[in-house]
Amino acid sequence: MSNGIARDGPPDPIMVFLNQFVAACPTADPADMTALDRCRAALARISEVDTVFAEAGVVWGGEGASKPLKELTLTHFDPAVFVRLYLSLFMAVGPPRMIYDSERKLEAVDQPVRFRNLLAQGEYPYPFWHSTVKWDSYQQSNVLRFYISHDNGRVAYVLRTMATDGAKPVIALKEAPSFDGHWMWEDRGTVEPRVTLFGAQFQTGNPYLAEVDARYRAFATLARQGTCLSCHVPNNPSGAKRLVLLQTPVHAVGEIRRVLKEVADGRMPIEEWSSPKPLDPVFKSLFLDRGTVFAETLDKARAWEAVHPLP
Repeated sequence: MSNGIARDGPPDPIMVFLNQFVAACPTADPADMTALDRCRAALARISEVDTVFAEAGVVWGGEGASKPLKELTLTHFDPAVFVRLYLSLFMAVGPPRMIYDSERKLEAVDQPVRFRNLLAQGEYPYPFWHSTVKWDSYQQSNVLRFYISHDNGRVAYVLRTMATDGAKPVIALKEAPSFDGHWMWEDRGTVEPRVTLFGAQFQTGNPYLAEVDARYRAFATLARQGTCLSCHVPNNPSGAKRLVLLQTPVHAVGEIRRVLKEVADGRMPIEEWSSPKPLDPVFKSLFLDRGTVFAETLDKARAWEAVHPLP
């Protein structure tokens, strides 16, 4: 982990946000679903998410070697998806602390945490245990570091780290479950991970819920035909420095606009040697049409949620 020098100063927006996280997601039993549900619901109501994180999204991953942030292999997320599905998997064990990362020459905020490693498998956005290294990285992380941009004061990078300077000890490690190669699966007739389905993201009374699901299925069918899921999956087979995930509905929700722009501009898909791969014009037109309809329906569903917030 990079050296961090503590500093004092006025509360930054990220400090305000993380203090809300501390209040919403206190330490509990790592298997406590009630605590997780309360945490997720509270985080979904925090309006500062749109101003704390970079408009282009947040990139997330393990600390790795002390390299410049741009050289790390990380995953890109829509901020709302990151906060609800990933940040909520951690419990606060103390207040956030402003620091200066002297190696990366950036201000940051360290948030002491513990990981909820005893949940049902469907509560994780994808099987982190597809790699025992990845699973242990989540389990052993006891600090999340939020890097603050020099340009606009927003957070574009969040790294999970293993601090040794007085941070709480890691939780008791759980052996990685077996991974059968499937990013989504069925358990007694229920599609998993359930947390990535539209029913877990929108209220049951949302009038656009069924349409969103239908539009997603039409888009996903083309995405599979276009081999999108040969690259945009958690094990990152193409070795992308900024991985974009599309393997579940909620990941597609967060990245659809980005994907459509990349395809429209001819930057996706790519060949094995990382050069753009031309798409059949008819297929490309259909892909963009279905993707746009999906994105527009999502906008309607989100707009309804905005004026019908949960109590």
